[in-house]
Amino acid sequence: MSATIKLEAETDFLTGLYNRRYLIQSLYRFIEQANLNDTLIFSLFMLDIDHFKEINDQFGHEAGDDVLQQIAQIMLKNTRSEEKISRFGGEEFVGFLPELVEKEAEMIAERIRKQIFDHIFLIGSQNIKVTVSIGVSQWNVNNNDDVQSLLKRIDKALYKAKGNGRNCTVVL
Repeated sequence: MSATIKLEAETDFLTGLYNRRYLIQSLYRFIEQANLNDTLIFSLFMLDIDHFKEINDQFGHEAGDDVLQQIAQIMLKNTRSEEKISRFGGEEFVGFLPELVEKEAEMIAERIRKQIFDHIFLIGSQNIKVTVSIGVSQWNVNNNDDVQSLLKRIDKALYKAKGNGRNCTVVL
């Protein structure tokens, strides 16, 4: 497979982040390795842009795309190169944080959330504020975690953050 085709197969064209397929394949490989070596750990976070539909409705999809790109850049600036950030779908992103326990992942997620909250998004000639909700969880070999159970848990944490009024981080 050529480098260009591989890159296109692994990345989201809009944000340049990894795509959902790449993330899930990486998780399967990492869990397989972690099951062989019980010292391996990792955490995940799932980030969702609060009221994203309103941004698209009020300012247009091009503005929504710009917000997605700026948030992708904020996430990349706040993670290490070995951590994988992916666009999971629509306005949802997942961060794969190898070698980090839940508390460390929560700190990274909170730093990202605060930077997005403090960031001024310039849409045309108008400045807007954007907030995000984030769910965090750690993979645990003792829980018989697999990819699907872990994704369900961070999704549940994310929706708990939404239920808590949005613009917050919840750990499960």
